[in-house]
Amino acid sequence: MIKGNSSSSRAFFLELVLNLVIFAFCAAVCLQVFAQAKLASDRSAALSHLSIEAQTVAENFKAANGDLAKLADALGATEVDGQALWLYYDADFERVTNPDDAAHTLLCSIEGSTRVKVAHIEIYSSIDTDPDTHDQGALFSLEVKKYVPQGGGA
Repeated sequence: MIKGNSSSSRAFFLELVLNLVIFAFCAAVCLQVFAQAKLASDRSAALSHLSIEAQTVAENFKAANGDLAKLADALGATEVDGQALWLYYDADFERVTNPDDAAHTLLCSIEGSTRVKVAHIEIYSSIDTDPDTHDQGALFSLEVKKYVPQGGGA
């Protein structure tokens, strides 16, 4: 009787340990899935914020009739060069003036004739956006065209 009870308790203990190992493995898999979902959510939120900024620049470009100086004044851009302006954002999507403090950069370049202006708006990130490819290309790009009537009015 004692002998049978001992082997039964060993089997019970082995089954209990096996169940704990399986549970720990499943918990580790679930934690990894949740961590990857959080990263994907953060990347999606960043792209959403940045696309809204690009749309804001596009609307201001249309309101300024394609005039880079008016666009820079409306946006408060501090860096304007030729036919392009740069806006810098930190990791919390707040505008910063120093490019070294920027986590994201918005570039708006303007080209075209006196009648049709075209703005190419691109957003870059200094944060590693895709850990699999380490892609540092444009996160978001937008092309906007504005017809400027002969009098320069809206």
